[in-house]
Amino acid sequence: MGTRRGNETTLMTTTIYLSEDANGLIIDHRSILNLIVDILEDVQQCSRRAEEEYFRKLQIVRNQCDRKSFPKILFRAMIIPFRDKDQSPYSKRLIAFFLDCALNMDHKLPLSEPIDKDEAYPEPFSLSILRCCVKHHPDEDSSVRSNITQLSAKIMDCLIPVDYLKLQDDKKLLIKVKEMFLHRIRDKIAQIRAYAALGLKMLQLEEDKSICEVTRVLTNSLRYDLNPEVRRAALKSLEVNYRTREYIVNAVGDVSEVVRLAAHSNAIKKLHIDSINVDLVEQFVQMGLTDASSMCQFLHWSIFWQFAII
Repeated sequence: MGTRRGNETTLMTTTIYLSEDANGLIIDHRSILNLIVDILEDVQQCSRRAEEEYFRKLQIVRNQCDRKSFPKILFRAMIIPFRDKDQSPYSKRLIAFFLDCALNMDHKLPLSEPIDKDEAYPEPFSLSILRCCVKHHPDEDSSVRSNITQLSAKIMDCLIPVDYLKLQDDKKLLIKVKEMFLHRIRDKIAQIRAYAALGLKMLQLEEDKSICEVTRVLTNSLRYDLNPEVRRAALKSLEVNYRTREYIVNAVGDVSEVVRLAAHSNAIKKLHIDSINVDLVEQFVQMGLTDASSMCQFLHWSIFWQFAII
């Protein structure tokens, strides 16, 4: 579906003739939306190899239209797959393709000629998509909330260093992103709370006098949330330091095996046994050695072997 004769649009030859302003940019948002929808429909049917070509087509559309409007229009085109409660393979594929676009739109050039460096984008495309997520995350549809929260968490986890630094510099957006995840971690849907917990991982701050708000929320989710997947997500996101190590050790005795496995894995990767006081070490030993799960016991002994305390 690369060619439209009605409005003389030819994506295959990278030429677009639509309503343009004095600068040659497309100003007809409905036409842009139609182009994007056509591309996304083709993505659902194409082979995995062909996805790169449709990614390039989206970049061509972006380069020839208002770059501030393009992320909003692309996000609008994704609302239908976001609302798919059954999460069909087609919807999952589109959402994965959209995530790839969000993370790589600025870093894969569609043409052999480089974009003029003096003509900078208003902001990284990934941050523009985060702005859209911040705006639409309170949707009444739980499927939309779930997909937007998951998308936001993955963007936060995969931001390249340059984009992450720009997010840190944009204090207003940073605060809104943090508020979005803090709001969603109280969602009535457990899966959404788990995604929000993962999204908070990069938003923890070191404070001298007291535990930061994000860390406090994650430790509360680890201690009190009734859903084990939420507790596991909170545990995976927690930064290990002298304020949180007690919570990690206590999670070794969680009623859910998935949480206990995550606690042992977290301890192996981040927790130094010398940083735990004697009482916590004794508690850690007793809970690990009496665990009914063979895998938990295996990880437990791996920790002892790693720190050479046996």
